[in-house]
Amino acid sequence: MRIISKYKDYYDYYQGIFGMDNSKVYDRRKMITFDTMEVFNTIDATILDFYICGTQYRMLLFKGILYHTPDELEELDKILDDEGNRGLYLKSWGLKSNENKYQAEYDGTNNIPVDVNTKLREPILLKFGRHDDFFQIPLLSDFNFHKIMDAKDVYIKVETFLGWMVDNPPLPNTQTNDGKIQTAGFDKKHSFRPNMKK
Repeated sequence: MRIISKYKDYYDYYQGIFGMDNSKVYDRRKMITFDTMEVFNTIDATILDFYICGTQYRMLLFKGILYHTPDELEELDKILDDEGNRGLYLKSWGLKSNENKYQAEYDGTNNIPVDVNTKLREPILLKFGRHDDFFQIPLLSDFNFHKIMDAKDVYIKVETFLGWMVDNPPLPNTQTNDGKIQTAGFDKKHSFRPNMKK
């Protein structure tokens, strides 16, 4: 595939190994970095959901620090407990008594099939906090995503997704102007000012 981006991500070097395929173009010029997202550096608790080519992965953020793995979730749980903030992320944590609860929590929020990537035609997306319908293109290396997926796997998934996009181009919009107006929720008869006679 061919990558267009201002930033280098941790899986990009595989482009030199597998070769460049100009029929599969990944345009990342709208990519955001961790440093440009001031909201992540607040003391508020934040859930980060990553959508990688049809699969969801989750990280937690607290006071500027990212938590990925089951061991890190256990560390975060202790921090929240010490600060009296238990339940900022998941109230059920305090109710789970089995020793594998952090692994269970990780397994329950990762490797989940989703369709948002195909709907939006973007291989890598990030959603955070309560912004249910607001997605961005993240620089994965800024989020230490290698702890979840190695570089080769990310590259192959993205290239395969781009191949799907080539084979499944978006359907052309054949609506008339009147149809577009109605789809947008307007009534042509009453929503627009009539032509005034001069």
